[in-house]
Amino acid sequence: MLLDYSIIGKRIKNTRLEKNIKQKELANELGVSIAYMSKIEKGNTKINLERLIQIARILNVCPAQLLNEINCEKKDYDFLKNDFVALIGKSNLRQRKLIYQISELVMKMKIE
Repeated sequence: MLLDYSIIGKRIKNTRLEKNIKQKELANELGVSIAYMSKIEKGNTKINLERLIQIARILNVCPAQLLNEINCEKKDYDFLKNDFVALIGKSNLRQRKLIYQISELVMKMKIE
């Protein structure tokens, strides 16, 4: 999966602004320079998962919201939906039929 760090950076910036947090405050909480924080928000530097989780915690959002704009506050969000759709998109007709049949069986089961 290829990540677009400029989009992730925009999401971080927009979320930060929505929360009325200054870039300097976020940088201080992370223990990084304002210049580095600016590079993250512009997508000029790659951030690892650990750093993304730190940012998400400070902004009080889930990391998925910064990665995929998934609203984690909704009770009906589903992390697997996009993966499932992508998997089906890679399958051929015969595989899709099998996936459908298996899905039908699973849906008939009473699973909590």
